[in-house]
Amino acid sequence: MQSWKMRAGMVVTLGVAVLAALSGSPTVMSQTERAPMSSNQDPLQVVSTLLPTGVQQLVVVDSLQRSMAVYHIEPGQGKIQLRSVRRMQWDLRMEQFNAEAPFPSELREVQP
Repeated sequence: MQSWKMRAGMVVTLGVAVLAALSGSPTVMSQTERAPMSSNQDPLQVVSTLLPTGVQQLVVVDSLQRSMAVYHIEPGQGKIQLRSVRRMQWDLRMEQFNAEAPFPSELREVQP
């Protein structure tokens, strides 16, 4: 049991290190108190989550490209899989999606 935890920790550390190296940033954003506000900082932000299945999930957000990628790291095998990539520029322009009442258009109608 101890060796599995140690191996899983090494895989997670390796995955975060690989993504940090690819981004050119030595700091993983999920390990800082808040994201830097300066425009000269690296636009990549990485959020790491351990899923109930034991798989480590890394979400990488590129604020300049307005895109995101999701990676899964299997702790037993150390295999890294790209699960999804998406540009968010049009998503963020939608007024509503899966929203519940009151909708933005309804709120605009009652404004004085």
